[in-house]
Amino acid sequence: MKLGNKKIFWISLVILVCAVVTVLVIVLFFVNRKPFLYAGTLETTKVIVSARVPSDIADVLVVEGTEVESGQSLMRLSCDAYKILAKQIDNDYDRVIKLMERGHISNAEYDSLVRTKQDNDLKLGWCDIKSPINGIITTAFREAGEVVAPGMPLLAI
Repeated sequence: MKLGNKKIFWISLVILVCAVVTVLVIVLFFVNRKPFLYAGTLETTKVIVSARVPSDIADVLVVEGTEVESGQSLMRLSCDAYKILAKQIDNDYDRVIKLMERGHISNAEYDSLVRTKQDNDLKLGWCDIKSPINGIITTAFREAGEVVAPGMPLLAI
């Protein structure tokens, strides 16, 4: 090889190496790019938990930011009127059973008492406010001691 050919060979080799390195850098840049993490749509379900019965709040069991599971108790209402009514209904129920055994009360009166008992038991169940979904308490609208009416918002999940 002549001196000029060696020079051209080395220059060609350097250019070839630079081209290969440039192509590798470009390919690695596009292949190893991290995805853009800040774009997108966040969809959530917001549930407002409301009182179903009139009462005062006895206990608040959660605070804002608490993670809750479906069915977990969140608040307790005192429901004193429903508790008193339950005692009266239980006393009446015992008497009605004895009267039914003797035939001194009609089936209609018995059925009416049973419906009243079932209705009161349902309302007593509503005094324990439970979470309808898994989530996080975002807002607590009420505090212990406040009086609430049916439909008043208590918590947002």
